[in-house]
Order: sequence, then structure tokens, then C-alpha cells
Amino acid sequence: MGVEIERRYLAAPSVLAECGNGGRTIVQGYLQSGVGGNTRIRVEGDRATLTRKGPKTGCCRQEVEMAIPLGRAFQLLAALPQEMLIHKTRYTVPVGGFHWEVDVFAGKHRGLIIGEVELAHAAQTFPLPHWAVREITDDRRFGNSSLALAPRIPVAA
Repeated sequence: MGVEIERRYLAAPSVLAECGNGGRTIVQGYLQSGVGGNTRIRVEGDRATLTRKGPKTGCCRQEVEMAIPLGRAFQLLAALPQEMLIHKTRYTVPVGGFHWEVDVFAGKHRGLIIGEVELAHAAQTFPLPHWAVREITDDRRFGNSSLALAPRIPVAA
């Protein structure tokens, strides 16, 4: 089991100019979500994963991920309410030696853009890009598992 250490930010649409054409389409859904963590199915291109994430402590949480057959992932996603699936395109944007993942949401969260950076340790410093509008690391409303359950979140929230 590994530890995920990441900081997350609402991103301004100006980041799109830095995203280029290398986006990866992601569809994901949650088999379980709650205070104790969540279990996610994700299809990204021709790769499918099952991920268990523990509860967050600041910007850290336990995470275990395993590859699963693509057909099985589609079966599991099809069994979930379709309005609860997350659809997004992920871009990698380099900033000051760090690789930010920028998620551009579609569907009911169209217009929402979130940038996140993974860190080696919780106290690691990093350059904040000009398009990072507001930190949302601790704002549960913007966690993907919360977005799956929520009606559209206003971008300015």
C-alpha cells in the first residue's frame, strides 16, 4: 500500500492554453464512498484500474491500485447510475520541475478545471502556477467521489 500526497487547486481556464492536445479521456465511478475512504473504478484509454483510497489526513492518504481487465471495468461502470460517473480529460502540465495533472471535467461538471500536484512529502514546496486560483485540497466538495454524488458544483464555489 502506498501513500498519495497531493495538493489540489481550482484552475483558471487560462491553463487550457498550456494543455496541448495530449489529453487522456477518463471515465470513473465509485463502488463505495464515505468517511472511511472510497473504492473507484477508472477507465483511462485502454487501461482500467480498481483503486482503494483511505481517509485523508491533510494532503495525504493511503492508496492501493491494481489493474483490472478492461471489459470487467466497463461492466462495473455500466452497473452504476450513469449520472454518478465522472467524465474528464486529464492533461499533464509541467511547472517548475513538477508535473501537474489538470482535469477538465465534462458532463454535469463542465467548466470545472482542477489542477493537482503529487509530492514526495507533505512539507515539500513547489511553484504555484499563475492559473491555480484557490487551493481545494481540504474542500471535500471537490473530491471526485463527492462530485460523483453532487449536482453540478458552481465553478466559482
